[in-house]
Amino acid sequence: MIFHNPIAWGLLLLAVPIIVFYLLKVKLRREQVATTIFWQQIFEEQRTRRIWRRLRYPLSLFLCLFFLFLITGAALGPVFTFRHQPARCVIIVDHSGSMNAFDTKPAVTRLQKAKQKLKANLSQRKTAIIAAGNTPKIVCGFTDNAGSLRRAVDSIKPSGEEAAMREAVKLAEELIAGETDSLIIIYTDGCYKDQITETKQLKFVPIGEPADNAAVTAFQTRRTFDATAGYEILITAENFGTASVESRLEIERKTENGWSIVDVIPVKLEQNVPVTKIVSGISADEETFRVTLPADDILPADNTASAVLQKYPKQTVYLFGTDNFFLNQVLQVQTNVDIRRIQEAKELPAELPENSVLVIHQTVPSTLPKGKIWIIDPHNGCGLFQTGAELDKPICVVPDDSQNVLSSIKIQDTIWIGARRITSVAVKNTAANVQIFAQTPDEYPLLLRIGNAFVLTADLNRGGLVMQTAFPILTANILAALTAQPPQPVSGSNTAGGEGNLRLADDSFYAQPPADETAGIAAYPLWFYLTLAALAIISAEWYFYQRRWIE
Repeated sequence: MIFHNPIAWGLLLLAVPIIVFYLLKVKLRREQVATTIFWQQIFEEQRTRRIWRRLRYPLSLFLCLFFLFLITGAALGPVFTFRHQPARCVIIVDHSGSMNAFDTKPAVTRLQKAKQKLKANLSQRKTAIIAAGNTPKIVCGFTDNAGSLRRAVDSIKPSGEEAAMREAVKLAEELIAGETDSLIIIYTDGCYKDQITETKQLKFVPIGEPADNAAVTAFQTRRTFDATAGYEILITAENFGTASVESRLEIERKTENGWSIVDVIPVKLEQNVPVTKIVSGISADEETFRVTLPADDILPADNTASAVLQKYPKQTVYLFGTDNFFLNQVLQVQTNVDIRRIQEAKELPAELPENSVLVIHQTVPSTLPKGKIWIIDPHNGCGLFQTGAELDKPICVVPDDSQNVLSSIKIQDTIWIGARRITSVAVKNTAANVQIFAQTPDEYPLLLRIGNAFVLTADLNRGGLVMQTAFPILTANILAALTAQPPQPVSGSNTAGGEGNLRLADDSFYAQPPADETAGIAAYPLWFYLTLAALAIISAEWYFYQRRWIE
């Protein structure tokens, strides 16, 4: 047995005044009586009594001294150190997002409760401490110094991460190196118990109580395919409680003056049924979005999440060929487009930079650069095709109106005046992928794609109202199709309780904490029982002697 507070031995000195007070003779009160004949014999006996005979109630003195002994023992902080105890111990502290939950009022987080419980149960055996976050970390190597262990426990900070509990247990097993008499103890709220099997060498210490909780479990932003500078926000919320919850999802955008509302979506969350919502919009800038699920539950951290929408890349448009006022105006109103005019064919680069498009109007150079190209109203051919005479009032037929470049455009059965005949055999024999988006009833292409090049045969000056209406939308769609990249979703992170990914389902569920292997009367330290025994002894002494039941 060892003692955490040896200085408490000094309390035994209090036994001296206790014994002295018991030896002191009680002073009799003076009373007037008619005669003293009946008291003579009593007075004679008191005069001849020896000092050891002055103890009228020796058992009372023994109880008082025993009370002092028990109080001293409790103050010493004794800890048993039997040989059969584990030689070494590794303690794993779960400091994931769920440990930020508040279980009591005044508010105390589960992590704070775990620290208090751990420090109260520290022993003098060699102990190491691991913080189980997203990446397990050894915060204290093997030591029997209680002060070092307490400081290591205090250094564990709350996080918003999911605990990599399997990796933490594997690290603990490596530390004890297969020692059969060593022990691994996990302080957790039970979210990971189903991932790990409890054994004789691995024990759980439960933290927290069962409670309902609602959470935002997914929050992602991404750029879209079909529209320039478009974005989508995906939100998933889930109720891990036993009763349905009616709430709302508040989506906000960060501005210079704070947060502004983008959308508010009412939601009804049934038990264990995820609810997914998608919000779309247009913005070329880098944006920070936040979603809030107002809910009065134990873990506010998983009710709010934020994510950054990546900036829409600047698109460079090289304009070559015959100048056209209408074409210039349409390009200038496109989102996030930088227009650069090229006057001479010799100024064309051999290969276009990434995320750039070459727009050619009427005059087509004989040699096209490598890259993404859009040719409008070609008057001459090139390596991809050859042009012929104008078609006589060509009627537009759309083979497949589901193509992205024709979204939001209705051009079926319209007349494209000035469209030219594409007569090149290269279109049929080229190895490039050819797609026809619009053609005449005689199957002459009006709008097609050859590899990375789009070709529009219509004359912008004679297209009429149909072309003036459809061409700006078609421009946005084709620029987006030429520069489209697969949308890269950006996951959100919680804005409270530390940095990290959003809560996973297991990390937001609190209905099944692990069984308390240390629960019951045997879970308390020795000083607790010594204090209870001392209170029982002093209560018995008061009841039997101070109230004079022994008389």
